[in-house]
Amino acid sequence: MRKILIIKFSAIGDVVESLPVAAALKELYKDGCEITWITKKCHMCLLENNEFIDKIICFEDIKSTYFRLLKEIFRNYNKNFHTNQKFISSCIQKFFLSFLL
Repeated sequence: MRKILIIKFSAIGDVVESLPVAAALKELYKDGCEITWITKKCHMCLLENNEFIDKIICFEDIKSTYFRLLKEIFRNYNKNFHTNQKFISSCIQKFFLSFLL
């Protein structure tokens, strides 16, 4: 089973325009995929009854706890791109996977 993360929390129009992506991904991966969507609390009502989205994560809930960690990972990633590329990439993957499991 594939696990797919969609991150859209900028504007309500961006979220609405991205909704068909979830349906297209479910159609593409008929053998099974789990779609998780990260968005702002004010946009969650648009996603709650969507049959193609399996899990919704509120950005405000994770922002305060993990935002500093993610910011530091990206800062380190940009600073040491060539030397730490594999290490930083694995950190980013583990960070997002912690929300999907």
